[in-house]
Order: sequence, then structure tokens, then C-alpha cells
Amino acid sequence: MAEKNQDLQSNPVTKNNHRSLGLSVLLIFSMVYNGLLFLMMIAGIVASEIFQDVLQQYFSRLVIPKQTALLFSVLGIFIFGVSIYGLILLWKFRKRGFYFYGPAQAVMLILMLLFLRPFDFVNASVTVFIIALIGLYSRSMR
Repeated sequence: MAEKNQDLQSNPVTKNNHRSLGLSVLLIFSMVYNGLLFLMMIAGIVASEIFQDVLQQYFSRLVIPKQTALLFSVLGIFIFGVSIYGLILLWKFRKRGFYFYGPAQAVMLILMLLFLRPFDFVNASVTVFIIALIGLYSRSMR
């Protein structure tokens, strides 16, 4: 009996912390999205010439040197890594996860605005909407 109570106290996911279907779907979607972008940034370091060519084709009006593509990859790995860490904490019902996820996504949006001038408004709107929804859900976490 004492072991069971100790396990419930050490395990943050108890019957009181039931994750809703909406939050589960939102966290899984965000994890897949950020995970794919994280892997793409790692691929950008491994195959930097190909990554540079892809960026150059997408932003045909800009000249993107190899160093810029490498910097873009390194920043992306850091930002998406922090974002994934925040999502993992949110999955474990840790409110602190939002303090990692939210700022990482905000930095990503700011970098998109500063460096990638012809950014997609729909992408930015969806990101802000997801941050707001996760923020609302995280209010009930500890």
C-alpha cells in the first residue's frame, strides 16, 4: 500500500491528470511537425550543398551562400530541439514545457519574418494558433 502511494506521488500522470483528446492530437501534431523540421535541419548540415540549393530554389530572388544555409540549419536544430523538449514536458503534464515550446516557436516566427521576407502568412497564423491553444491547455497543468 505504501509503495503504491509512493508510486502515485512520484508519477505525475495520475487519474487527476487526464489528457483530453484535443490536447493529445495537438501535441502529437506539433511533435510530428517539429520532429520533421528538426530532421530536415540535421540533413541540412549533413548535405549542406543540397540544402543550399533547395533554399536557393525556394527563395529565387535571394542569393544564399553556403555559410547562411549552414547557420540556418544550426539555428533550426537548436530552435526545434528546444521546441521538442517543451512538447515532451507538456506531454508529461509539466507546465514548464510551455515555457520552452512557446518562446522557441516565437523565435522561429521572428526569424521567419526577419530573414525570409516572402514567408507564408498561413503558416505563421497556424503556428500562433497552436501556441495559443497549447498555452490555454497548459494553464491546467502544474
